[in-house]
Amino acid sequence: MNVKNIPTPESFLGFRVGEDRKLANWNQILEYFKIVSESSDRVLLEFLGKTTEGNDMILAIVSSPENLKRLDYYRDIQEKLHNPRNLSDDEISKLIEEGKTIVLVTCSIHSTEVAASQMSIELLYKLATDDSDEIKEILDNVILLLIPSLNPDGHIMVVDWYNKTLGTKYEGSPPPWLYHKYAGHDNNRDWFMLNLVETRLVVEKVHNRWHPQIVYDLHQMGPYGPRFWLPPYLDPIDPNVDPILQQEIVFMGSSMASELIGRGFKGVACYAIYDAWTPARAYQHYHGGVRILSEAASVKIATPIDIKPQDLRPVIGLDPSKQRWNNPYPWRGGRWRLRDIVDYELVAVLACLKNAAKYRRMWLANTVEIFKRALKPEDGPFAFIIPSRQKDLYNLYWLLSILHKGLVKINVAEEAFIADGIEFPKGTFIIYFAQPYGRYAKTLLEVQQYPDLRETPESPPKRPYDLTAWTLPLMMNIKVYTVNKEFKVKSSELDRIEFPDGVVIGDIDSNYLVAPPESNASYKLVFSLLSEGMKVYRAFEDFNFNGIRMPPGAFIIENNSILRSRLNDILKGLPVELYACKELPNIKFTELKIPKIGLYRGWIPNSEEGWARFLFEMFNIPYITIGNDDIRHGQLNSKYDIIIIPSQSMNNIVNGRSVDEVPPEYAGGIGNVGVDHLNEFVTNGGKLVTINESCELPIKRMWIPVVNVLEGLKPNDFYIPGSILRVVVNNRHPVGFGMDVDSAVMFINSPAFKCPEEYVVAKYPPTNPLLSGWILGEKYLYNAAAIVDIPKGYGRVILLGVPVYSRCQTPATFKFLFNAILH
Repeated sequence: MNVKNIPTPESFLGFRVGEDRKLANWNQILEYFKIVSESSDRVLLEFLGKTTEGNDMILAIVSSPENLKRLDYYRDIQEKLHNPRNLSDDEISKLIEEGKTIVLVTCSIHSTEVAASQMSIELLYKLATDDSDEIKEILDNVILLLIPSLNPDGHIMVVDWYNKTLGTKYEGSPPPWLYHKYAGHDNNRDWFMLNLVETRLVVEKVHNRWHPQIVYDLHQMGPYGPRFWLPPYLDPIDPNVDPILQQEIVFMGSSMASELIGRGFKGVACYAIYDAWTPARAYQHYHGGVRILSEAASVKIATPIDIKPQDLRPVIGLDPSKQRWNNPYPWRGGRWRLRDIVDYELVAVLACLKNAAKYRRMWLANTVEIFKRALKPEDGPFAFIIPSRQKDLYNLYWLLSILHKGLVKINVAEEAFIADGIEFPKGTFIIYFAQPYGRYAKTLLEVQQYPDLRETPESPPKRPYDLTAWTLPLMMNIKVYTVNKEFKVKSSELDRIEFPDGVVIGDIDSNYLVAPPESNASYKLVFSLLSEGMKVYRAFEDFNFNGIRMPPGAFIIENNSILRSRLNDILKGLPVELYACKELPNIKFTELKIPKIGLYRGWIPNSEEGWARFLFEMFNIPYITIGNDDIRHGQLNSKYDIIIIPSQSMNNIVNGRSVDEVPPEYAGGIGNVGVDHLNEFVTNGGKLVTINESCELPIKRMWIPVVNVLEGLKPNDFYIPGSILRVVVNNRHPVGFGMDVDSAVMFINSPAFKCPEEYVVAKYPPTNPLLSGWILGEKYLYNAAAIVDIPKGYGRVILLGVPVYSRCQTPATFKFLFNAILH
């Protein structure tokens, strides 16, 4: 190793890491990591792949030279520890003695939280050049996997914006657009759905390959709470997280906090603000590892801030200015710099690595115990059974793919069998709970029961931090049976999940092909065909042909010679069943056209707008982004047939940000004149679709006969931050086509409506609608509408009062939006 060839971070960058108003850009970070890896025998650099916008995503592997020469061997040890089914005690002891603690450190997934990516440069230099006994112990006993940015696209965007505004009144402001093309801040909620390129790269090429015992994920929070937060997490923690992992989280978090406080760092807090309830943020909790989250108080990107003692604000679980067991050494104000965050984070990472090195045998031994329990669980179901015949085969294979990417073993029955008194045919999918990642399958497939947490029996319940439910069978409308009693069946394990091709049932040369409205694949096919100028009709009534009954909303596709010649290619990997039909049925139907869609995007970054674009591109739906200026200029009917406003507050839509916050070109919203133009647009025949929170705009500013029955209720009376509820759907209404009468919707701080009954598409039942999660004040939802379609002038206003595509994790309700577009 030629340490002399490795420049210090300061000499390479021309400034000290964390210096006021100085940021290393992504190219500099990449270049520095390359230089260190080429000059040090302690560092290997791997290229993980390209990001959403085509930038390089990298992984640095850091350990002793001897360990780096045997990486395949240590990965093999990890594989065996994660599935110790056939290992003897002697073999296990040998693996524990020879294995290394695998630690994954991930930086700056939220790109305005820049400190961690900056800190990674200094961390890499120290580990590559320091010859102290402390560092040698780490290198000998730990294999560090260091990802300097989980979101390089956002890093580039934020640094460019910061440098552009440097020296202006807007210095340190966040960019006026999403710092991930689609997800923005939601990129940290994709760890089970795996929609995003970056999430998939890290899961497939790091988590599933290395199986880390420890994942340390560095974040930042608001500036006015504690200076640094570490676990233990607030209650509750998902009970599917193994008890060993739950205790290891406390052990590691406390160890890191002790190191920081012991070295004089003030304001280090724990057991406040954040819980560990959902897998959306913690893939590793279900794969044998702990997720250690840290949250540092932010500055204005790289610009220091001054905080007076009276500026400090209480957070859930503590007052940062007061000494308590979970905040033993308070920070009481002063100047706070980016370099301060770097210092806290650098000490925290090294404390994590020291713990991983010192207690290497414990971490590895506990890994074995976790997976012994997984293979012989003390409780839980025997298996989950997923029939291969579902209304939506697209969602079925999407669900199977999610599970398979999460290393869940999926078997397929080779014969008919009976379980819990139900007969299942050959080809049924079976997921046995007794397997290494059975707990992961369980948390994704079961109904969540968020606990009722109270200080005393008389106290109000503690409100959840985030979503309380994610039950995929409900959110994908897939029938899954939970079987508790053991059954026997001959089955084989699937080594991969592939979306099957679509099929034509009947004569492929028939004049028409009928696609059922229940499947998302039908919509994907129809949007593609309409974009290519093919003729597609939609039935407004149910009808029968060839012994088949089709419900209202079925798609009737003209099977011309062009389509016939391309049908096999079109149906490749698109699991839809098309039914041959000789002639158009004698019913009410309409020819569909692709409308001119305007998708609203203001200058306040909105993840819901980003996910709408992601969804539209996934389903081949053409759209045009429409901004504040477009709406203010008017003449909307000449440009658009439909305008869609993703979920956001009316204030954000109408007023936007002030010129005190952002440059003038990014200030303001659609304004009152824009509201007038939306009214004109609808009155003159346009269609306005608002989603969840944005429904407030037409209710209050467009004179429609709808009120939000939840408005004004206090959180102690009504609160649902994210649960799955039952609605009753009029599936003979065009917006409800293809939906089950009893359907599940996600409810995230949503409205609920009172309006004339003839406008209701979906409403809550007269009893408790909770299907999964947590609810407070359910009586206020009884018989209230969730989705309504209101005529206005020559146009329509459609209020989708639930987040129908939330984070693209709710495929069962995509159809509400698709139908609103096609209606």
